This record gives sequence, structure tokens and C-alpha cells, in this order.
Amino acid sequence: MKKLIMPLLTLLLVAPLSAQSKIQPHGFHFGAQLSLIEPIDSFKDVARTGYAAGLYFEKEWWNDWAIRLKGEYAVFSNQTYEYNTSTNPLTNVNIYQKLTAEQISGTFEAVYYGIHEKFYGFTGIGYYTRSVDSEISLRTNPGLFPDIANSYTFFTEPNDEFALHLGVGWKFAKVFRTELKYTSADLKWIQASINFRF
Repeated sequence: MKKLIMPLLTLLLVAPLSAQSKIQPHGFHFGAQLSLIEPIDSFKDVARTGYAAGLYFEKEWWNDWAIRLKGEYAVFSNQTYEYNTSTNPLTNVNIYQKLTAEQISGTFEAVYYGIHEKFYGFTGIGYYTRSVDSEISLRTNPGLFPDIANSYTFFTEPNDEFALHLGVGWKFAKVFRTELKYTSADLKWIQASINFRF
């Protein structure tokens, strides 16, 4: 899944140059987005700050409403834990655990542009597939001779869930905007994004 990041980043770099002459004030739009994700509550137990890239399609609906479909891939910084089984260095076993999480999602959103000329709000529902890999390293007699180390990696089954979200955005220009979103399900997080809409 990590191979998806480079094509999305490439699109973000070249799209503003190629699409300036194609911007339409009404109708159908597409966009690309980069995000910073901050886990909260129990989500922090398995992941730290995450980074996401996504693509979306938006269609003006009626009055000041639009509907938006988005696909996104996110990878999170490793969460680590370290334990010692004993205070005696001769019998102690040092346990080091590293958790790696990544997530793929598809969301449907309703966007309302009638609040302010530049300020808008949105809400929606998303389907999320998340996996967490756990790597555990065991060291006996750490710091002493002989130092014996063993490493084990466990792969978890993907965790699928639906989640609701609510957010606001600010339009800096026709193609550039920022958004802040709160997502709530079994796991919760706050997401800050920049996106280009054409």
C-alpha cells in the first residue's frame, strides 16, 4: 500500500500547473489532498501522528450544497513500548514492542458553501480498513555477556469500520484550501489538510 504515496504526491506537484486553464466555477471538480492525522483517546495506544494522501471528486448539488467522494491512504508513526521483567540484571528480560499502523479509506461527504464567501462546512461517513503490525524483541541479560536477542513480528487482520466525521474549511484561492476534520468511531482522530480543487 505504501507504493500509492508517490503517485499521489506526483499528482499534487503537477496538477496545479496543468489545470489552471481548466478551472470551472460550477459543476464537476476533482482534487488532491495531503493531511496530518493526530490520534486521540485509545487510538494513541497503537499509533502516533499519521500522514495521508488522497484524491477526491466533487459535484455541485443544489443551492450551496455539493457532494464529495474521497479515497485516502494513511500511514502512522510507530508507537513503541519497553518493559523489563526483573530488576536483577542476571535474570532480566528486556521486552521492546513496536507497533506500525496504516489505513485505507473511502468517504462520502456533503459540503455546504453557503456559510461565508470563503468559509464552509462538511460532514460525512467513511469506510476504513486499518492494519496494525506488532514487532516484539526480547533480550536476555541486556548489557551483559552473553547478550541473547530474539525478534518476532505479528501481523493483525485488517480492522474494518464505518465512521462519521465533521469538519470545516477555508478557501484561500480558487484552487487552494485548508480543512480541519474530526472523525469518531471505535477509534477517534483529528485531521488537518491542505488540498487543491480544480
